[in-house]
Order: sequence, then C-alpha cells, then structure tokens
Amino acid sequence: MAEWHPYNPRKSGNHYLIRFLSSSRLKEFLDTGIIWFSRADDFGDKMECVSIKDLEAKTIDLKSLEVKKRKHLISCWHNCLNESIAMWDTSFKRKEDQRVYAIKFNYDDLIKSVKESSLPFESRDSNHKKYYGRIRYKNLLRDNLKGEKVRISAFRKEYSFHYENEFRFVIQQEFPFPNKGYNMKLGNPATLKFKIMVNPLLEKNDYLGKLEFLKSHKIASIKHQDSKLVKWLNPSKW
Repeated sequence: MAEWHPYNPRKSGNHYLIRFLSSSRLKEFLDTGIIWFSRADDFGDKMECVSIKDLEAKTIDLKSLEVKKRKHLISCWHNCLNESIAMWDTSFKRKEDQRVYAIKFNYDDLIKSVKESSLPFESRDSNHKKYYGRIRYKNLLRDNLKGEKVRISAFRKEYSFHYENEFRFVIQQEFPFPNKGYNMKLGNPATLKFKIMVNPLLEKNDYLGKLEFLKSHKIASIKHQDSKLVKWLNPSKW
C-alpha cells in the first residue's frame, strides 16, 4: 500500500482541519467512522485538476480534462486557526445537503488517522500516489501564465477561491477510478479525537434541534463543542 506524502503542508501547532457535514453525513460518521473521498469530476468547480498547459491552449480540451479528473480521489477539509462566517456557507440546492455540522480535528491527529487507514480497493500491490497538503491559490485568469508551476494540479485553484483555505488528501492513479467516490474508515468514532460543532448561522429552531440531537447521542454528546461564533451570533435566542 502506497505511503502518504506531504505536499505544501501547513506546519502543525494550533491549527485544525474541519470537515463540514449534512445531518445524514454526520450520523454516518458517528455510526461508522468513515470519511468520503470524491472523484474530482463530481466537484462543483468544473476546472478541477486543470493544468497550466491546459490553460495556455487556445481551447481547453474539456474531454481530456474530464478524464484527468476521474483519475483523482479527493477528501476536502478547511485548514484554519480561527473560524470565519464564510466557512459556514449554507447555500445548497437541497436543504438536506446544508452544512449543519462540522467535525474538527487537530491537524496532526487527522493526518495520523488517515495515514493509518486505507480505501477498500487498496492492497500491498496498489500503484497509487497519495498526497496531503494545502491548496495553492493562483491567479489563473491572467492572459500570460508563463512561469507558473505547481507539480500536482489537484493542489492548485483559482485565487478567487482562496477564502476556502482548503486542505486536501489526494489519491491519484494513471487510469480512471470506476466509482464516483469511496469511503475510508478512520477508526472507532468513540475513540477518535475530534469535536462536533453546529452551524451558528442556522435559524433558532433548527439550531436547537441539532443541539438536541447531539445531546441525545451517546458519542456526539461528549464530542460537542460550541462554535466560537455562537457568542456573537446567539443562534439559540433568535
């Protein structure tokens, strides 16, 4: 099984890695301890994995780009020291997909857990390349991109997305992955070191309902931690 390699990592310390989840995804994580790796062609940004060479061409070969995206599996996290309002975006087409919870890991703890885990298709003979690290946000809208270099295109995005502070675990191979994504089991949720926060931008009744679920759940009740923004937004009062 291939080893994980750091690529543009942020130094450890007081930094955290946060994953935003819908209600169903949180319940799934609490029941199984799994996190989702999505194939890159299933992301909202249609320019995922685009290379400088692609952008320099007169016309981007979209078919080739789609094939390239299907060769990458990615698990996205928010890398931060402090929370921001922007990271709690609630604009989803379906209410059931809203970011209503977040699981928060210490930087080193999550990386350790991922390194000790594997995806279902991996074996000793698996010929994959695996990396983890921060996204580098570049101004890719310029007409002249000469001199721009990032070795792994899955770690580069247009600068307009820099507010995301995204951190990724990336698995790539030479041929497309057959499935849209795969689950990786990190471990037993009861013993994993993480905290759960409720989205402080939710309406009062919705927010209180999510809190009530955490309090009633055996594992979630001891993992709950208020978002730091609760003191300012007071979601339980209005």
